[in-house]
Amino acid sequence: MEFKNYTSFVNGVRENDLQMVKSQLAEMIMLFQGEKAKIMEAVEYAKNNSSFKFENHLETTTAMDKTSNSDMFYTEISELQTNFSKERFLEVIRLYPLMVEQDNFFNKGNDKNEIDSEVEKSSKITKTQLLIGAGVIIGGIILYKFLK
Repeated sequence: MEFKNYTSFVNGVRENDLQMVKSQLAEMIMLFQGEKAKIMEAVEYAKNNSSFKFENHLETTTAMDKTSNSDMFYTEISELQTNFSKERFLEVIRLYPLMVEQDNFFNKGNDKNEIDSEVEKSSKITKTQLLIGAGVIIGGIILYKFLK
């Protein structure tokens, strides 16, 4: 897959719609799963075929939790809307695989057994609770009839 398959991007470049170009470049980070070479190829295409250029870098204005790659990724990618700097763009590309790894996105199915185990535990808890509840009710009825 390559950037030329994305007609919104190609049309944005052709029409010199810089907002569309920037938006599509930001989306490509996720579409190409952080593959820097493919993304930078699209950047070069935009630079060579439109008036696209990176903006001067401004510090992040949004408060962010620097302990989570996900939080940093989503903060930086949202900051691209107001400041599409090369530094920020490259930082978002750098953070993407770290976020995916940390949050275990695109899991290869390894957690299916964990889910099945949780469902089984939940099922056992429910059965146990029902049996205890039924025992209490039956015990209450027996006690009621005995005391009557």
